[in-house]
Amino acid sequence: MFHLVFAALLAVAIEDPRPQATIPKLAVLDVGTASAVPPEFLDLVQASLLQSSAVTLVERLELSKILRERALVLSLSSTSDSVAAAGALVAADAFLLLEASAPKDEGIPVRVRLVDAHDGVKLADSIVSLAGSRKDWEESATF
Repeated sequence: MFHLVFAALLAVAIEDPRPQATIPKLAVLDVGTASAVPPEFLDLVQASLLQSSAVTLVERLELSKILRERALVLSLSSTSDSVAAAGALVAADAFLLLEASAPKDEGIPVRVRLVDAHDGVKLADSIVSLAGSRKDWEESATF
């Protein structure tokens, strides 16, 4: 599942008008309003991305210093212009947006969207179901 997201993220780097030597900067956010993405899954996603040389992550502490995550979530949910403005504020090239839904019998559904922070275009959109334990989630979180 994340291989599609990763391919789309590489497309951000290719489409980016900056020099090719620049590695795309990705901000990973939990944008759920009803249910939070399990912190263990968020940690696994970030750990997987940290091992990749294809992207640089915006530090969560850096994100919170710039603006509160809830304000960013609200701005990301409206228009492509607000996504681009939020991307400029946090110096991100793309947002990886994770949104959990209420748990179901087959696990916790998590919507994963990759959005270009320059123009607000959605590059990928998928749902992964988190069933079992943290160990079972590792494959879903691997890029």
